[in-house]
Amino acid sequence: MDNTESLLKELSEALGPPGMEDDVCHVLAYRLKDLGQLSRDRMGNLMCVKTGTDPSPRLALVAHMDEVGFMVRQILPNGLIRFAPLGGWWSQVLLGQRVTILTQGGRVRGVIAAASPHHFLIQEIDLLVSEEAFRLVRLQDMLIDVGATSAEAVARLGISVGDPATPAADFQVLGDGVSYLGKAWDDRCGCALLADILARLQARSHPNTVVAVASVQEELGTRGAQAAAQATAPDVALIVEMAPAESLGPDGEGSQVQMGQGPALYVLDYMMVAHIGLRRWVEAIAGQIGVEIQHCLTEGGGSDGAPLHVLPGGVPTLTIGVPMRYAHSWGGIIRRDDYEAALRLWLAIIERLDAAALATIRG
Repeated sequence: MDNTESLLKELSEALGPPGMEDDVCHVLAYRLKDLGQLSRDRMGNLMCVKTGTDPSPRLALVAHMDEVGFMVRQILPNGLIRFAPLGGWWSQVLLGQRVTILTQGGRVRGVIAAASPHHFLIQEIDLLVSEEAFRLVRLQDMLIDVGATSAEAVARLGISVGDPATPAADFQVLGDGVSYLGKAWDDRCGCALLADILARLQARSHPNTVVAVASVQEELGTRGAQAAAQATAPDVALIVEMAPAESLGPDGEGSQVQMGQGPALYVLDYMMVAHIGLRRWVEAIAGQIGVEIQHCLTEGGGSDGAPLHVLPGGVPTLTIGVPMRYAHSWGGIIRRDDYEAALRLWLAIIERLDAAALATIRG
């Protein structure tokens, strides 16, 4: 396992639901401590500033530390736990999955449960399949089971209302050697890129100031980035993200983004239209260095670019994502070649972003 795989494993397996990103922050702070001026604001955002040969332009590179998770909502008398989602979940990926509850005293493992289909099937005298057994279970009807049989037993485990929880999943290198399976690639992949970018910049010249931000609570509406936006004071903002590569059929029909075909530029999301001058400038750089790029257009969701691009006077902003399958689940997949292509593109952008480039971008 090389340094990049080790970093991706460490970040993927770190636990960081919205509002409790400390584990992820500690991993990144250790990696960034000698790479720039490091600080953390009261919201929990981590910032690393590296000045190049010129103090301006100021380039904000933003990736979020949090992952979608859950929060303990109610502890029932029988020891089962009702929970609320933190971020967007597709309910069909939840049942039977293991979770880790983060309590004040430590970590408690549990499983997401609902009434078993057998409960309904044994009620059928003629053993015909019950429609009830195969109905979709709503998220609000699911429970977390930690093996307790009473509310008092749950309390003895240190679990209380308001405790967050995350998926429990290990990082794995898949059989082809270049595909990585793990949780929270949205956006631990971006966090890893932040660390790799700043590490590579130590031996490279860049005519600008890079302000790398690892933000909190993006999954709850870009809240961390809203708090950090003014402090970054950027001339340009680039969001380091993932891009959904969800193939709907055997030939990938229905998906704009494919794995193995390079990073994707977000043209549009629900909260932001990509700055056309910045997008075209980045497209030209990709062509110059031979990095294949894709384009992503989604009418839902958003990124940390939302609060940055509407700063006073406006900030040219673009989101660039590494293709990923199965976001917001226990088993996301990314590819090393896409990651390396994105890293090459980011470094080329930073090396070329000077005052003249900024004037071209602004038009």
